[in-house]
Amino acid sequence: MGVAFSWIKNLHSRPRRDDQTRYRALVDHSPDAVLVVCDGKIVFVNPAALELLATATPEDLLGRTPGQLVHPDERAEVERRSQEAISGRRATTTERRMMRLDGTEVEVESRVIPFVFEEKNAVQVILREITARRAAERKLGAAEAKYRAIFDNALEGIFQNTPEGVFLSANPALARMLGFKSPEELMHERNDLAQQSYADPGQRAEFQRLLEEQGVVSNFEYQVRRKDQSKIWVSENVRAVRDPAGKTLYYEGSVQDITARKHSEEELRRSVQRLRSFTQPTAQLAWQTSPDGRGLEDLPPG
Repeated sequence: MGVAFSWIKNLHSRPRRDDQTRYRALVDHSPDAVLVVCDGKIVFVNPAALELLATATPEDLLGRTPGQLVHPDERAEVERRSQEAISGRRATTTERRMMRLDGTEVEVESRVIPFVFEEKNAVQVILREITARRAAERKLGAAEAKYRAIFDNALEGIFQNTPEGVFLSANPALARMLGFKSPEELMHERNDLAQQSYADPGQRAEFQRLLEEQGVVSNFEYQVRRKDQSKIWVSENVRAVRDPAGKTLYYEGSVQDITARKHSEEELRRSVQRLRSFTQPTAQLAWQTSPDGRGLEDLPPG
């Protein structure tokens, strides 16, 4: 929480004059805001505190109570912690909402510690602004929530698994596709994908070979075994995630059930074969006979 900590004195110490001078030099150049509170009033502020609380004049802060600078919802808690600090209890770091003198709100990390100021028991309050950090955390949290909603509600299966065939993550759609009640059940029961999921384990080796060579594999089709050992056709789009040295850490991608399409393609293939088996003899007969039924070899020339 700042270089000033090296010169904090406990309630029972009496700092020498050179210590006080050194302390003042440190806190004046500290990037953290420092306030000293004695008898419930602010009696000292450093330049960083003036900047944090939106003023250029120390007199705007001196004589105020800490509660006047704290968000109304947190004033009682601040008072309680100040009293604990004065009584010598161990200081803890908390997060607070401060009210700046221009009326805006600022989020800070706060630490209140026992202190001796001009031979009186006091507390030192050290504040570090975390507004930007907290905003970034909230933004990240919102992005993660959005991703989680997409992940959980996607119609296609989404997964991460290791080269060894162990699931790192799986979404509900993939679990349903493979006949499991939940992603947790799927991840618990499937820990060797080549042997447990691939109808032809050799295709896992081919799949990994392509990923190692290309980094990305699109529309990789194969048959997979469901929990009940029935088979379905799937198509995967996957990429290899590697570390800076190029070692593959895991695979991640999406998978679609294409069983219905495969059945339709097979039915179409069979229909075409049946049609060919029917039309080929007819075409041959039409080629070998004349309209009046005589063989072409019996027709007169010309």
